Formats: sequence, structure tokens, C-alpha cells
Amino acid sequence: MKTTMKFAVVVLVALNVTIYSQAAKRSKMPDKQDNTENRLALLKKYTDEVENELYNIELKINKLVYENLLDQASSGNMSIPIFALPTINAYKLYATVPKIGELHKAFIEANDKLGVILKRDPEYAAAREQEKQTGRSDATKGQLRSVYTRLHVDSPDYVVARTERDGALARQNIYITSYLLRYYQDRKMPMPTEGVIRSDARSSCRLMPEYSDLVNSRAVLEFKRLQLRKEYFYIKYGIE
Repeated sequence: MKTTMKFAVVVLVALNVTIYSQAAKRSKMPDKQDNTENRLALLKKYTDEVENELYNIELKINKLVYENLLDQASSGNMSIPIFALPTINAYKLYATVPKIGELHKAFIEANDKLGVILKRDPEYAAAREQEKQTGRSDATKGQLRSVYTRLHVDSPDYVVARTERDGALARQNIYITSYLLRYYQDRKMPMPTEGVIRSDARSSCRLMPEYSDLVNSRAVLEFKRLQLRKEYFYIKYGIE
């Protein structure tokens, strides 16, 4: 009897140990829900990393496009239409950035000299008076273009004054563009391009190997981001 009881106790203890061991193993096995959450967390982490890489590429492309525009403007004495940016505060720039203030003053002086020459021309004065009375129209624009063309041929003083005025405007706007580009880049922000970067400027960038490399890298990363998002939504919502 005692032997039978001892045997029963041993079996019971062994059984308890087995049950405990199996329970312990189950507790260490990863839960399916936990595994899914881990996968989703990893996918989000990888997507964020790709997003960050894409943002940095956009910054590099933005900088490259503007630097190309600045090179073109500097070599051709071309005025960049920087004031097309809706967020720019011209008067604040003139007042708070000494170099810009100096360049703007030089432009005003050159523009005033040109104005004196133009006002001496009767046809120019008549076209401007007509413009005051009727507003700017295709007719008054045509009259003024005709005056500028004639003066460009007949008046050396006008040619000199116009060249100086256009040069002063180009130098002012080139410097403002360069200043704003540094401002945006320092803050890790792309500088707005609407109204400033024209299609011909973008087309010339496409010939640059560095630009092509960045655009190709962007395309690869955008595809990678798409794949990560598809996998994320499939796991989370069952949506392909």
C-alpha cells in the first residue's frame, strides 16, 4: 500500500513538473499578436528611414537646380525673377541685410538715370500718359516696345543707361536668390521654385550627371517606399 502511494506521489509530481514545463515553454513562445506588432513597427521604421532619405534627396535637387540657375544668371547677366516668390518680403530684406540694401540702392540709382533719359523722349511720355488714362493695355505695351526698340538703335545714352540698370537689377536679384537659398538650406527646407525656376532651367539640369543620379535615386526610393507601405497595409488591414 505504501509502495503504491509513493508511486502515485512520484507520478503526480512528475506530471506536475511536465505540465509546468510545458506551460513555461508556452509562455516563452512569441504571441502571434506581438509578432505582428513587431513586424508593423519594423516596417514603419524602414518607411521613415526611406522618407528621410527622400527628403534629403529633394533638398539636394532643390539646391542643384538653384545653383544651376545662379550660374546661368551670373554668366549671362540675367535677372532672376526672385520676387515671384509669394513669401518674399522685399522691404524687410532691403532694411535688414546690408549687402542687399546696398545693391537695391544701386539699382534705384541706375533706374532713375534711365528714367531721366526716357522722360525726355516725347513718344515715351505720350505712351505713359495714355497708360495713366486708360490703364495698361496691349496698345500701350506695343507703343512702349516700339519706343524701346527705336531708342536702342538711335540713343547711345539709352543703351548705356539700360545696360547699367539691367546689370544692377541682375546683381541684386542674384544675391537675394543666393541669400535665400542659404537660408532655406541651413534650415533643411527646400526653397520654393514656383514662378522662379522655369522649364528651360530645369531642362538644362537634366544634362547634369549629378542631377540624373539624384533623380534615379529618388525613383528607386519611391518604389521602395511603395513596397513597404503595401506590405504594412496588407499585414495591418489585409489590403493589397
